[in-house]
Amino acid sequence: ALVQTGEAVRLAPQSGIAHFYRGRILYDLGRTTEAQPEFETASRLNSSLAEPRYFLALIDSHDGKFQLAASLLEETVKLQPRNVMAWYMLGQSLQQNSETAKAIAAWRQTIAIDPNFSQALFSLARALRSSDRAESAQLMARYLTVQKQRRILDRADTLANNGIEAESAHDWPQAIRLLKEAIAACGDCAAKADLHRKLGIIDCQAGNLINGEKELLAAKALKPDDPVTQAALELIAQARSQDSTSATRKAP
Repeated sequence: ALVQTGEAVRLAPQSGIAHFYRGRILYDLGRTTEAQPEFETASRLNSSLAEPRYFLALIDSHDGKFQLAASLLEETVKLQPRNVMAWYMLGQSLQQNSETAKAIAAWRQTIAIDPNFSQALFSLARALRSSDRAESAQLMARYLTVQKQRRILDRADTLANNGIEAESAHDWPQAIRLLKEAIAACGDCAAKADLHRKLGIIDCQAGNLINGEKELLAAKALKPDDPVTQAALELIAQARSQDSTSATRKAP
C-alpha cells in the first residue's frame, strides 16, 4: 500500500487525497514524522478535507501539543459536524489544556450525536463531579448501563460467530443451537434483528422453511428495511410457489 500511494503522489502531486492516503499508511506504520508533512500537504491542497486535520491533531496530541490539537479538531468538526470521535478528542485536548468548560461542551456534543459513546459519558461524568453531582451520577449510571449492554452484545456476537463457523462446516444442528443461544444472550440488544435473520437463513439452509420464515419475519419486525431479510423472504415465497406449481402439474 505504501508503494502504491507513493506512486499515486508521484503521478498526481497536486492531489490532496493522494497525499492523505500516503500519510494514513505511514501513520498506521507508526512513521508519524513522515506522515505529518503528507497530512499538511493534503490540508493545503484540499481545504475541504477534514481527515488530514484529524490525524494532524492526533499527532500533536501524542506530542503533548494540546492547544494545536484542539485548534485542528475545531476545524475538523466544522467540516464534519457529526464526527463523534473528533468531538470527543476535542474535549480531551481542551481538558488537557485546562479549558474544562469548553471540554464539557465538546463532550455534551459527543453524546448528543451518540448517546452511547461510553468514553464521553465517563469523561463528562468525571468533569461534572465537583460542579453537578446529580448529573454526574446520572451520566455514570448511563456509562455503566452501556458497558453492561456491550458485554451482553460481545457474548451474543461470540455465540453468533461460532454459529456461523458451524454453518460453514454444514453442521446445521450446531449452528442453529448456537444462534438460538446468541438470541437468548442478546435479549433486547441492538443485534437482535441480525441474529434472527442469521438463524432464519440457517434454518432455510437446513431445509426447514417454516422455522426459517418465522425467524426472518421476527427479524423484519425489528428491522423492516433490511434488504437481506426481504430478499430471503422473497426466496421462500418463490420456493413455495414453485412447489405448488409442481404439485399441480403432477396431480391426475
